Amino acid sequence: MGPDVFTEPPELDRAHRSLATKPKDGKPARPFVVRFLRFQQKEAALRWSRNHEVKFQGSPLRFYPDLSSALARKHADYNGVKQALYKKGARFRLMHPARLVVTFEAQTFTFDSPEETQDFYKRRVAKE
Repeated sequence: MGPDVFTEPPELDRAHRSLATKPKDGKPARPFVVRFLRFQQKEAALRWSRNHEVKFQGSPLRFYPDLSSALARKHADYNGVKQALYKKGARFRLMHPARLVVTFEAQTFTFDSPEETQDFYKRRVAKE
């Protein structure tokens, strides 16, 4: 990222590899967790990474913000209905904190719970 993002090296609280097993040669690297000491530096790094591609030994590096385990569970609750929507060709995106926006037949629908989304799928999408 260099001086384009940071005027001085960022302060890190900690950095470590995830507990996943070491990948075989030619496979993508295992996740690496970095905790910035300063929120502004973390946000600057995430903003920069959206517009730039970073590679390490030929493998792309991806940057994601950390989610609380409760929010990650809420996101995961949508997995079944997202898979069904994908198979039917419906477009969707997950909005923060945990709302699903579905575009189907040139209309956009927003759902606050997986149950609402499942009902919509049964009524409108599964018929197609």
